[in-house]
Amino acid sequence: MSEVRVDGYVKIPEHKWYQILDAFTRIDEELEVLIKQVDYANKLLATIAAALTGQPVTPTPTPASLPVLVLVKTDTIAVAQDIYKEILIPYDLAVITPDLDVLVAKSPDEKGFILHGGAYLSLRRENERIYVKAVSGTANLYISYWQVAQQ
Repeated sequence: MSEVRVDGYVKIPEHKWYQILDAFTRIDEELEVLIKQVDYANKLLATIAAALTGQPVTPTPTPASLPVLVLVKTDTIAVAQDIYKEILIPYDLAVITPDLDVLVAKSPDEKGFILHGGAYLSLRRENERIYVKAVSGTANLYISYWQVAQQ
């Protein structure tokens, strides 16, 4: 029978004749010893770390100011199907909702993507501008501009 130092010495059970057929019993016993050894090593490492650095200091909570979205203005723009209309994003966030399907692109040279009527598109200021045109006929865009403010 062999011994392993864990929390004191732990004896590894000796191999029994019937474990030749049941290899998993032996693996389970060795796994149990291994887990005990890892747990003991973690306790020793925690003790060493506490001795070197002292007890961890719990940070005191400070009242944090959470960002709040403030509605700056709303706008309604009509776009036709024959030419792209440029929309500027002067605030932190713009939310665009069309009443009919529209094409949205980063430049008038691109094909862009379809924004379906009733869906919305949120754009941050980093986009600066987008180009929009109706898929067919004339579509109305309902735009709300938002600014991030601290409480």
